[in-house]
Amino acid sequence: MNIMLWPLALLGVNLWSFVLFAWDKHQARQRGWRVSETTFLTLAACGGWPALKLGQRMIRHKTRKQPFGWMLNTMIGVNLFLALMLWLLVTFGGGLPIPDLTPSAPDRGTTPRFFKSVGG
Repeated sequence: MNIMLWPLALLGVNLWSFVLFAWDKHQARQRGWRVSETTFLTLAACGGWPALKLGQRMIRHKTRKQPFGWMLNTMIGVNLFLALMLWLLVTFGGGLPIPDLTPSAPDRGTTPRFFKSVGG
């Protein structure tokens, strides 16, 4: 995925998370079909946790459901930890190794370069 598409993807996941959270609150009042907590936690793992936390505060939804609350907070912690590790890898580790699939003329007597560094 192009590096410039990540912010748009995160924005989309967050918008979808907030809309689903609001719809689930509406369905809870109407006693209709609900969105599973697994769906919300999956969205949180994919980066939609800011919208879910905002929805908890603004819509006052799923604030008393403690299993959901601590699982959401755990997903936030995992997301922040992975983001920190990725930042450290890119900043101090020489970048991310990605396959170098560009065709090149065969070099005699040298080892082919399979990976190139991005960001470093």
